[in-house]
Amino acid sequence: MMFILGLLIGLAHAAPALLTAPMDKSDSQQVLLQCQKALKSKKNITVRNARFFVTGKGYRQRVVIEGFQNEIQASEIAKKLHATVPGLVLLTDDGRERKFSKDNNTFVSDRLTLKPPEQSISPQQADGVNPTEPKRLIRISPGDSREDNDSTVKPESSGSVKTAQSSKAVSGSRPMQKKLLEPTSTDILKMVQDPLGRMSSLWEESTTERLSFSRALHDPSMKTKLQADHMYFRDGESMRLEVQIREGVGQDSTTILDSDGKSWIVIGERSVVRNGARVKEILNRFSSSSLLSILLNFSSDIETDGPWRELSIVSKTTKGWKLKREAKVEGPGIIEAEFGVDGWNLLSLSMRQNDGDWRYSFSDYRQIGSGAGVVVPHSIVISRNKSLVEEIAIVKLELNVVVEKKLFKHKN
Repeated sequence: MMFILGLLIGLAHAAPALLTAPMDKSDSQQVLLQCQKALKSKKNITVRNARFFVTGKGYRQRVVIEGFQNEIQASEIAKKLHATVPGLVLLTDDGRERKFSKDNNTFVSDRLTLKPPEQSISPQQADGVNPTEPKRLIRISPGDSREDNDSTVKPESSGSVKTAQSSKAVSGSRPMQKKLLEPTSTDILKMVQDPLGRMSSLWEESTTERLSFSRALHDPSMKTKLQADHMYFRDGESMRLEVQIREGVGQDSTTILDSDGKSWIVIGERSVVRNGARVKEILNRFSSSSLLSILLNFSSDIETDGPWRELSIVSKTTKGWKLKREAKVEGPGIIEAEFGVDGWNLLSLSMRQNDGDWRYSFSDYRQIGSGAGVVVPHSIVISRNKSLVEEIAIVKLELNVVVEKKLFKHKN
């Protein structure tokens, strides 16, 4: 994981790796399967395909073998594979290739090259796995016809990366400054899918919830914003919402839905019976599942939702990476999304809908639960056509905690 993170943010250091000679796609797939089967028992070794640009020949494929602790371990693997996979070279952490010599089982000669892009498939996945389509990989069409001299890049293929070259010359006999690697949209979405997938799993397994948050609504037709504190409780099908108005026009209220589907709204001393199905629908909008729905649905959406696949333009930001769709793409859908490299959190999402352009900003990520390693944003800001619409600040969020049954009973 540290190697992948270092690669995506342009770090130069990496452990040694073995590379095959450049070949066409069909040959690389056959070699990939051969290597995976041969190294299936090597638990810490990963095997993958990578895409390289070869001058005069265009893009070619190479099989990359990684996970070595040192050069000795790499030479042992090279010796094991040499008979069936000739032309193996060692890619060192200074960006140089050294050919494997079967005569003395070491690596000799070297020349400067580029580090390979990331798209890992473990040897344990070899049986029944299509090497070009690893699990949970969003498929984005390649863009082979574009120029390679822009710092804003589009995906070449699944798992490929581009290089951003320094314009400064290297003086004297010092080695050429290493080229930094930029991830594709596929790389970034795969990295984000892991933490948000764990977050989604935690919510799917939760049966109770206790949530405290404040909400400020900004309506141009109102002289002041409407600000209220909310306490939301859930236990199975039972729900309770307490609303206390802090600013603006409104009334304090408590809405209850019991396990039998009966519901009440209590305002002051007055209690009104309401339709259970309708109240359930309303109360669900105040749950954490609703407030965080964009994040909770992300892991499955990127595999099935077309709009995510349209985010083909990648650019670096001060906090991480921004993905955008091409300007020529019109109509509703995701316009852009920004992700932070610190935890691979979703920082913002812009969407075009029939009623305008909406932007969701997520910040103040904090861990919840015990040992789950799941972080959620405690601040959510929503705007429409660049005008502030809503601000949400989560005060406390607890899942799978004891919630008193009496909270879902009506006081006569």
